[in-house]
Amino acid sequence: MAVRSTQPASRGTAARVPRWTVPPVLVRQVREGVVESVHRGDIVEADVTGRLLRVIGDPDRVAFLRSTVKPFGLLALLRAGGRREFDLTGEELAILASSHSGEDVHVRTIQALYRRVGIAQAMLTCGTEGMPLDALTAARLARDGERPSPLRHMCSGQHSVFLLLAKLADWDPETYWQPEHPAHVAYRDAVAAAATPGAGRERPARKAGVTSSSPSAPAAAMPAPSGPIVVPVVDAAPGFVTPAASCRAQSRKIGHWGKSAARQ
Repeated sequence: MAVRSTQPASRGTAARVPRWTVPPVLVRQVREGVVESVHRGDIVEADVTGRLLRVIGDPDRVAFLRSTVKPFGLLALLRAGGRREFDLTGEELAILASSHSGEDVHVRTIQALYRRVGIAQAMLTCGTEGMPLDALTAARLARDGERPSPLRHMCSGQHSVFLLLAKLADWDPETYWQPEHPAHVAYRDAVAAAATPGAGRERPARKAGVTSSSPSAPAAAMPAPSGPIVVPVVDAAPGFVTPAASCRAQSRKIGHWGKSAARQ
């Protein structure tokens, strides 16, 4: 477990940083008696209050959630009444709560949503670099001389949540990508709330840390017990049943060939 020094730093020396501990070996792959590779990590099981049940490794190690943060950001829109206001379908909720591979089915779903609620595709700031992820779609676009639009970006669904929040609250959509935009604030608050299920008897609840590793979308990092990667927290977080159920029911709408990219 990481250890912090309680002694003040000596004059003329830099303050000590938390010690990094090597994660335990979780998987050892053996081929014909020879260890070919080992895979390290930390495993934490917690209940809905954040109380630790089982631990392997360091329960306080901080990690970025990457795309697994997206269903929790969608809670900001759902709790604001977005599903009712925009009549969001299960397919649309699945796209908003996940990553996708930029296939035509994903693009059509977002286009239909934008037409219905009155959002211009030009508002998206997620870019197109390296997209679409689907190799067959990318090859077809290159063959036909078609440049991919931002709708084919794996994060266009997440960005659509910001735009829908701005539409719902009458905020300026053109600046939705700025960290201080109200849509960003609402998104971060929803992630932090989902990651803080309550104070357990053995450890206090902690909020998610949100950084800005991207110019247009926040990146959340947190210790494992407080994070939405913990299965009981995912299933029990208030309001989470809608995006969770949508992702399970519409698995073809997210990821690639039925694989949920929200599990990254």
